[in-house]
Amino acid sequence: MTESILRPQMQTMLMRQLGRRSSQNRSAIQKGFTLVELMVVIVIVGILSAVALPNFLAQGVKAKGTEAKSDISAIIKNAAAEFQTGGASYVTTLIGTNDSATSCDGLGGRAASATTKFDYTCSITGNTLTVTATGDANDSGLTNKVIQQTADLNTGVVSLVAATTCRVFGGTLATGACA
Repeated sequence: MTESILRPQMQTMLMRQLGRRSSQNRSAIQKGFTLVELMVVIVIVGILSAVALPNFLAQGVKAKGTEAKSDISAIIKNAAAEFQTGGASYVTTLIGTNDSATSCDGLGGRAASATTKFDYTCSITGNTLTVTATGDANDSGLTNKVIQQTADLNTGVVSLVAATTCRVFGGTLATGACA
């Protein structure tokens, strides 16, 4: 008899206990982030992006400048080889072989009509060759940005002309489009 009375009570207690557990689990699942917490996270992400984005874009421009440095290096190497063959006057002749007196095409530079990010000009004074790469309109981030290097064709010493090279490429020029 006691067994028949206890059994329904046990079942009732068990059902209540299960009911409590599911409601406790439900409240744990229903918990989430408050609007304030979400807003704080959004503000933090915004601040981090505002700081990181300009640095990221500057690195992109620097990376694109590697093309110019590589092409300048090739032009200087060709000029040094031609200098050993025919001297400074021969290099001067090669500089002036195409459409302008300052074209680098005769020294292996890319033609001005080629789709590149930079236009190249060369000049020689004595035994010093100066090669200048100027960003063209093919890439708006590089327009009018300048990289200039000189090479002493006698000694082979190559140096960056800091005063006329934009700061983003390791020079000191920071005016106009270079900044």
